[in-house]
Amino acid sequence: MSEHVLNGPKRCATRFVTRLAGSAFFGLFVFSGLAQAEDLNLYGGTALQYYTKNDDGPSKSDLNGYLELDYRGAYIGAWAEITNWEDANEVDLYFGYRGEAGRLSYDVNYYYYVYPEVKGGDYGELGLVLGYGLTDQFTIGTELYTQPKTGNGSAYLTAAMLLGDRFGLDATWGKYDEGYGSLSEWEVGGYYMLSDEVSLGLRYYNGEDYDDYFRLELAWNTTFLTR
Repeated sequence: MSEHVLNGPKRCATRFVTRLAGSAFFGLFVFSGLAQAEDLNLYGGTALQYYTKNDDGPSKSDLNGYLELDYRGAYIGAWAEITNWEDANEVDLYFGYRGEAGRLSYDVNYYYYVYPEVKGGDYGELGLVLGYGLTDQFTIGTELYTQPKTGNGSAYLTAAMLLGDRFGLDATWGKYDEGYGSLSEWEVGGYYMLSDEVSLGLRYYNGEDYDDYFRLELAWNTTFLTR
């Protein structure tokens, strides 16, 4: 949940784009081998985001996007971000399995976070996300994450509510860093669907270890392929 706090403007991202292009070619190679499979879905999207400030630093703007392959609940994907903050360009590689059992939803995953311009900044994280639909419109849940290398982790409680077909609200509270509880943080936000694929969102963040800030997001998500 926490945003990575790195201050200072940066305009050159040549190495980042080069590594991202390599990941994209690898993804296309994998996809070409799975294109004939049944029950295969390819999702993707992009988002333009603006953050007011963080830890007395400058405002942040970024452009990010992702591609994800899903096969009967098992999935693999890549997410990447280019930003105006120094050393904050990021590529996330991930895989997992998600499903439902009645009103209970579950997602077991592994993420590997890559910071191309930060030496020694890469790390991996295991996650378990659970949700339970109390009604068709209201869901509660929990999220647990741990870093195998350091033993640090985080734990969150979540709640989400749908208000009609196009509007939704959600909130998250939890603890992170040094095991599962040294620092607390929370966030609340909402979104409005401008169309079936385009949404506008606003989110507020606050925590013990950083100043509060807002994020404004214009996002596009779609299904490129379904079989």
